[in-house]
Amino acid sequence: MTSQVLEQPSPTPSGPSATSRREPWADVAKGTCILLVVLHHLVHKQLDLVAPLGHPHWQDIWASVTWALKPVRMPLFFLVSGFFAAGAIHRPWAQVRRRVLTPAWLYVVWLGVLSGFYLLETTTPANRITSIEELARQLVLPATSMWFLYAMTAYFLLARLLRKLPPGPVLAVAAGLSASVSWWGLEGNNEIAFLSHFVYFAAGAWFPDAVRRVAAADLSLRAVGLVYAAATVVVLVAPLRLSASVVLLALLGVPLGIAVAQRLSGTAAAGPLAWLGQRTLQVYVLHLLVIGVLAHIPMRIGPDPGPSEVIAFATYPLLATVAVTGACLVLHRALLGAGMRWMFRAPAWLTGR
Repeated sequence: MTSQVLEQPSPTPSGPSATSRREPWADVAKGTCILLVVLHHLVHKQLDLVAPLGHPHWQDIWASVTWALKPVRMPLFFLVSGFFAAGAIHRPWAQVRRRVLTPAWLYVVWLGVLSGFYLLETTTPANRITSIEELARQLVLPATSMWFLYAMTAYFLLARLLRKLPPGPVLAVAAGLSASVSWWGLEGNNEIAFLSHFVYFAAGAWFPDAVRRVAAADLSLRAVGLVYAAATVVVLVAPLRLSASVVLLALLGVPLGIAVAQRLSGTAAAGPLAWLGQRTLQVYVLHLLVIGVLAHIPMRIGPDPGPSEVIAFATYPLLATVAVTGACLVLHRALLGAGMRWMFRAPAWLTGR
């Protein structure tokens, strides 16, 4: 079971660029993005339990790094997801039923799993569900870390519903709505994330050829990276809300991410990253469980860290990201071996053949 169940590469409806092959840079991008998701959650859910005693701000540098990557991490993930769905949004319902119902099934399953897990694991910060009423509300507006699965169904249906309207103006409206979400009075980060990321999925689904042109362009990573870094500093000091900042920075961050993925697809890292990019589902749903267990392993550095401990702490998030990702893949295989395939694949009676 891989994330291909959710995102099969699809040809564009027409045109010379229509292709059914899976483009290497796109899987490399997804593999890189899922690693950034794991890194982000490690930094915000577990790193403070490793930081030296008496030095509670040591993790601030890593927190700043993950914040700077926010306009790349999930926006690029959803852009690639929409890119893979570009042909499917034009197909009859019978042909896309599985694509829509699979993430919906998985959302319900993993909402229950994570809700139960976080009632037992109370160390790491999380949006915990404590009542049936709260659980029911998650079926309307997702507020837990499983919002991504909810979004995969909702975004596809919305992109399909709006596909016959002029895509440019609709995308502009979607961008405006995404930028304004922080003014809507919502308090949950995951609610804001769900309501503000449709624009990226739509951009990939409605403009796949434009995405291909960006991937094929020989962008200067140094130039785009420097401009992105400068824009990030400007946004940090500007009086902007989070959603507006992310949308503005994503205008540079997403092309930068595509360019990096394209460059990586010609290196030795392409194989492992593309392989991981086709297995993002199991990492996404399992990594919070692994991090929750990891939080209970005593690894706190003492109050007077030496040079080796400083280096260990500085590199820990990167090493832990690789370890957590690997543990997710192993756990996935173990669950399949134990007959838990229903946790990763919707039943045939729901999705059809």
